[in-house]
Amino acid sequence: MKHIQEHQLKVQNACEDSRTDDTIDVHTYDSFEALSNMQQDWDSFMDEMAAEIFLTYDWCKLWWKYYGKGRHLKIFIFRLSGRIIGILPVFMENIWLGPLSIRLVKIVGTDFMPITISLPIDHNYLMLVIPAFLNRISTLWSWDVLHIGALAGSYKQVDRLSETIRNTLNGSHKVECKETEVQTYFEIANSFEDQLKTLSARQRTKTKRVYKELLDKGITLKSIAADEQNYISFLNDFIDMHQANWQRLGIAGHFVDWPHARELHKEIASAQIKHDRLRLLKIMLNDQCVGYEYIYKFGNTYCWFLSARTELSEFPRIDFHRIAFGEKINHAISDKVKWIDALRGYYEYKLVMGGQLKPVNSVIVYSNKGVSNFRYHIFKRSSWLLNVIYMKIWRRRLVPRLRIRPKPLLKLWIKTNMFSR
Repeated sequence: MKHIQEHQLKVQNACEDSRTDDTIDVHTYDSFEALSNMQQDWDSFMDEMAAEIFLTYDWCKLWWKYYGKGRHLKIFIFRLSGRIIGILPVFMENIWLGPLSIRLVKIVGTDFMPITISLPIDHNYLMLVIPAFLNRISTLWSWDVLHIGALAGSYKQVDRLSETIRNTLNGSHKVECKETEVQTYFEIANSFEDQLKTLSARQRTKTKRVYKELLDKGITLKSIAADEQNYISFLNDFIDMHQANWQRLGIAGHFVDWPHARELHKEIASAQIKHDRLRLLKIMLNDQCVGYEYIYKFGNTYCWFLSARTELSEFPRIDFHRIAFGEKINHAISDKVKWIDALRGYYEYKLVMGGQLKPVNSVIVYSNKGVSNFRYHIFKRSSWLLNVIYMKIWRRRLVPRLRIRPKPLLKLWIKTNMFSR
């Protein structure tokens, strides 16, 4: 039987409903299999918290299958009066960078994928759960650094989270909160016509011109959503098209960059389509496939993960991004979706179609004591140097110039690059 620990902690911090001295039940698990019977409760809680699909049970379990080797897993379930108020799947690993090592704690799923998360804790009880969590990981592990992030632009509790950690640790640790990137969101209107009104006059005119071109030339535009019968073939074609598009530019593309990405996404799609969450759209012009939009639906949000497109040589005046945008919007409206999460990074083509930029934050907690503090800062500087040499010089400049076939990203860089931001 998988190891399970159960604890009751009394925490004296007041929460927003003014209750104090609440008893929190903390259940600790060593595997996802031990929680298979509460998958529905897990996912329902994530939906209630407006968390990202990356924190659903199947997604976390599959991510751990591919990236959990050599890492130590603990899954914390926090309950108050029997009700779930927090779920934190975390892991610790000892990372060596040259002669130095640190024992690093992270949330499952937050490396080896370019994603962001909202911390899955009921914000009404943040001031209760965080002290309980910090108390438990300090009794289970001797850790050097706790990394919470990358926190989604939509997550509104960043300041409270940092302050709660700071108050709980009472000066024994440094708590750094910093903006690391940006993330794009689209707010969905009630109709495509209303969505166009959110664009600037210039972009609205350009978009209407594309649709007029389709009408004038009798070009039929449609998109087909993958279903349980065809999603495997759709996904294979999407991945091949995505990779071919980037490799023409001498760039690795997502499914080469990230180790095991092809295998992982096939398993994720297989798991999520059973819950009617996969929205893989095949974009057609005159029955010719010109691209794909790889999306997942969770709650009232679309997670727009990736796109793929062909060269539109037969349709030179048709802007793929604009027609794909229209298809995403129409499907989102039909699905009663309110937001499209377009993930991390600054992309001009997303902004011209009405995307809103929000900051991505990370919270890093590390010891304030002399030797531990010194070791952390040396490790951080070494991570910065690795990023410069490996990513900025080798990966981005030399590999394209030397026409070297790109390989998957260095695992050490993936695990440490948050320190270089």
